[in-house]
Amino acid sequence: MAERRLRTALGLRESDPATSLLACIGGGNSMASHITITPAAGTVTVRANGAVIGETEHALELREGSSPPVLYVPRADMAMALLDKTARQTTCPHKGKASYFSIVTPGATLENVVWSYETPLDKVSAIAGHLAFYTDRVTVERR
Repeated sequence: MAERRLRTALGLRESDPATSLLACIGGGNSMASHITITPAAGTVTVRANGAVIGETEHALELREGSSPPVLYVPRADMAMALLDKTARQTTCPHKGKASYFSIVTPGATLENVVWSYETPLDKVSAIAGHLAFYTDRVTVERR
């Protein structure tokens, strides 16, 4: 809740890269005190501009404080040829350094809409080798 108020006050959209940093620092202890990672039930499909770029039954769900859960999809189940790594990086004191990717589709390039903790901190090491998405720009469906 505090993160959302801060994002609104600063005029940021959910997909703004600065928002991921707010998610790490904006919520105070409630954000950092409880991170859980569990297997996500069902099949997760990821679409960008209507095109399926990945589907998996091996996604992970990360819950951090009172923030909405984030699904992390294994890279092995994504069309990595459609992702271009960008120079953007942010650091979360609870998860580590995030790298960002753009998705290139025939219709458009979606800049910095994917992130990954390539070498996450030990307490969240399960998300290594996984990707997460800004869901206001990329469709992530669970069935």
